[in-house]
Order: sequence, then C-alpha cells, then structure tokens
Amino acid sequence: MATSENLQELEIEELISKIRKLTNEYLFTGSTAISDINSGLHSIKDFLSPGDDTLDLLSTVDDFIENINSHTNHYFSTNNLLLKDNTIRLEEEFENLKQKKNLYRYLFSI
Repeated sequence: MATSENLQELEIEELISKIRKLTNEYLFTGSTAISDINSGLHSIKDFLSPGDDTLDLLSTVDDFIENINSHTNHYFSTNNLLLKDNTIRLEEEFENLKQKKNLYRYLFSI
C-alpha cells in the first residue's frame, strides 16, 4: 500500500521529469518554458518541509529559483549551461533524498 510519503515522492519525481523536459525544450527551441519551470519548482517546494532529510533538495530548489529569477530578463540566453546544470543538480539531489529515505526505511525495518 502506498503511503503519503511515497505519493509525495512520486509527485516530486513527476515534477522533476516535467522540468527536465521543459529544460530540454527550452535549450533546443528557445521556447518560453522558463515560467513553467519556475512553477514546477515552486510546486516541488510546496511538497518539501524543512527537515533534515530534505534540506539539500530544498536548497537546490531555492538556488534554481533564484537563478531563474536573476536571469529572467535575459531568458538564460547566455546561461543555457546554468539552466542545464541546475536541472542536473535537482535530479541528483532528489536521487540522494530517495537513497537516504530508503536507507532509513531499511535501518528501521531491521
């Protein structure tokens, strides 16, 4: 049976997947996906509560939002690598969070 924590992980995973697709769309077509990426980041932030296990991911999301907001006027035109890097960092931090949670589940099940 799926717990609310598992459902939140799935929601965050879907949002990150959407952000990855929007980032690739932006990088290849120059579309106006930045506002959709920003919206997805805020949705992820809504799922995260400031706890020890989510601090790294929350910090990464905040950094990504800050980078988007500081480069909105330039639409990342000279910073495509920064956008891609932020997306990769977001995926990596989410994977780290999942690994930590799996470790905790394993340790508490022993």
